[in-house]
Amino acid sequence: MSQINVNTIALANGTEQARLVQVVNTTTVAVASGSTVMPNDDTIPTNTDGNALAALDTAITPTNTGNNLLVQVNLPLLEITSANHICVALFRDSGSAAIAAATNYTAGSTAGQSITINHFITGSLGTSETTFKVRFGAAASMVSTVNGYNGSRIFGGVSQASITISEYRA
Repeated sequence: MSQINVNTIALANGTEQARLVQVVNTTTVAVASGSTVMPNDDTIPTNTDGNALAALDTAITPTNTGNNLLVQVNLPLLEITSANHICVALFRDSGSAAIAAATNYTAGSTAGQSITINHFITGSLGTSETTFKVRFGAAASMVSTVNGYNGSRIFGGVSQASITISEYRA
């Protein structure tokens, strides 16, 4: 996990140029697979749908209760074993309902997809540590894989699933 802390980026005359406060990032090159279904319907994914990608569990402690967070999830290699929807959901702390989700359809057997989630959280953050978690899965019972193909890693570990959390002053 990497972390950058910044109070203010300003010109020499003190004029504020950015409101970025801190950035926390976690990446993984590890292959993760599972066959737990994540429904692609009009229900909010729950923390029992799909497969946990625990290597991306990432915590941040907001510096001010009124600040905002931008949570960015990037899963560049999602593979399922036949045509179907691949789904990704973002969770906060021990909450049972996803706070964001995305899906993509793969038309053929063992076809790969990339899914990105950008989720903005405004105000009332508190100043206690909060943890974001990612789950993934196909909309039907079949094996789905992150950072790989047919259950094995590809690209020698340079393809990375990641989560980046940026705190911005309100």
